Amino acid sequence: MEPARVDIFDSDQAFIQAASRVLLLVGGIVLSLVLLCKVFGLGLCDLQWVPIFGGFDVFREDLAAVNLPLAMIIIGVGLRLHSGFGWSTCIILLWVLASLFGFMCFWLYGQLDLYYFQVAGKQIQAADYPILESIAVNAGLAILCLLAIIYLMLPSVRRLYWQPKPHS
Repeated sequence: MEPARVDIFDSDQAFIQAASRVLLLVGGIVLSLVLLCKVFGLGLCDLQWVPIFGGFDVFREDLAAVNLPLAMIIIGVGLRLHSGFGWSTCIILLWVLASLFGFMCFWLYGQLDLYYFQVAGKQIQAADYPILESIAVNAGLAILCLLAIIYLMLPSVRRLYWQPKPHS
């Protein structure tokens, strides 16, 4: 007989474990690639995988390249800690990330007039400044963070983290 497959959407616990596993795996792979890139000076350093800052050098790309995978790892570990500390860590970090992505979306939207003026005047190349893609990515990531916060605030999920543990 074949064992029954578990669907990750059957229970909150299974979904949280799957989400934690994905966050840890992706965060670990990306962080190790970025750190290897920084240590050995590989050509991967010059690639921009996710356009968050719209090509503007007001913000440091390498700072985000290390901090965002690290945040994924911290949230992945926090989801596995079935305690108030793990839940609080995830909520706080998700609020910080949602605020960052929301701010970047708002800031980049405010730069659109200047961007169009400079592209029309041939002062900058449109390909060097993926501002519209960055606005879409930041808005999507902010919404994803807010959905994760709403999910973690659900009573059934909160109960997983805040229920008293039996003493043995």
